[in-house]
Amino acid sequence: MTRREDPRFTGLRSFWNLIVTQFQGAFSDNAYQNLVTLMIIGMGFTTEVRNQLVPTVQALFALPFILFSMTGGYLADRYSKRSVTIGTKIFEIGAMMLAFFAILSANLYLLLST
Repeated sequence: MTRREDPRFTGLRSFWNLIVTQFQGAFSDNAYQNLVTLMIIGMGFTTEVRNQLVPTVQALFALPFILFSMTGGYLADRYSKRSVTIGTKIFEIGAMMLAFFAILSANLYLLLST
């Protein structure tokens, strides 16, 4: 019996897939948050405006975790965690494509909305 067919390792494989998915999501969220913060600092706003925008960015990036964690838990309990993860990643790909265009255009409102 190969390692792939061994039932002891099938759960281990899905565990590592989940860990990699979680790491990638957390890394991309933090990288984008820091990039937006640095772009705001480099946009040449006055100190007062910059001091208001940077905490706003931090709050806007924390808001989805607060708002959607309960919904995500409900969906993960009701449906397959694999299906919920795939759906979330598809949504995240769309959001990151929008974020890419926001970075290219350097549009502050678009940067804050993604």
